[in-house]
Amino acid sequence: MDYTIEGAWEEIKRHEAEFAGQRLRVTILPPQKPLADSDPELAPKPNRRVSAMGKYAGVLSSEEFMRRKQEEIDREERSLP
Repeated sequence: MDYTIEGAWEEIKRHEAEFAGQRLRVTILPPQKPLADSDPELAPKPNRRVSAMGKYAGVLSSEEFMRRKQEEIDREERSLP
């Protein structure tokens, strides 16, 4: 069996029974930088409220749609002079 397992010691230790009696190589990796230090684009963004109105700004509510539709029907049904 030849594969790599990577994680914090606590995560690797959970596999203790699986590796019992086997020859292992443990490599200590350098600590990871927080995302904000390595790439500001990948850093977690602060929680903020996002409005959906930007995407749906031109969409009418069903009530508004029905009102406008009834106005169109009324205009079409009026007799022309």
